[in-house]
Amino acid sequence: MTKHVLPIGDDVLAALVNGIPSLRDKALVLILAESGLRSSEVVGLNRASIAPQNHEFADGTVRTMGCGQAITSKTRGAVRDFFIGPIAMAALDAYLTAARGDDTQAPMFLSTDGKRMNPGAVQRAVQRSILRLGLAPFPTHAFRVGLAWRFSNAGMSPSLLCKLLGYSGRELGKVLVRPTRDTLVGEYLRAIASFPWYQKP
Repeated sequence: MTKHVLPIGDDVLAALVNGIPSLRDKALVLILAESGLRSSEVVGLNRASIAPQNHEFADGTVRTMGCGQAITSKTRGAVRDFFIGPIAMAALDAYLTAARGDDTQAPMFLSTDGKRMNPGAVQRAVQRSILRLGLAPFPTHAFRVGLAWRFSNAGMSPSLLCKLLGYSGRELGKVLVRPTRDTLVGEYLRAIASFPWYQKP
């Protein structure tokens, strides 16, 4: 099933994120898109599950990203590290600031009935936004596939990608990765440069 899920295009993802008025749903979508977590893992997060951490970039600018641990849905009781970028962290902070309550162990994402969201509620929330914006429907798993696709084409190794996404082996990670033509060409040229006739005398 996983290999048939296509990654979300940049234009669709931008339209979705920019078009969501709900603070909760915007934070939810950005965390799904940037963390690589499954819906079943996101709904297990509590208010204090993601901690802010300042990171200094090469140009000297400092941005606040988010670091957390999630209980994996594939291995009972196992946890793995995950990260979200500055945009998702800012959206999460806006949502949690507006939401009532200061119990750090309270669920991060609540349904309209005040209870912890379940994976079905996550899918319905995302689909409502998709339909309202006139976008073609896609499953929430497409966020995870999209992250794998983008990071692979950015040069992340299969082993790191599998660790980031919580896979136990490389093969499962590979079925998610659909390299772009530019990536294929770049890797081909890099590899072919090792032939002796491309070496400088």
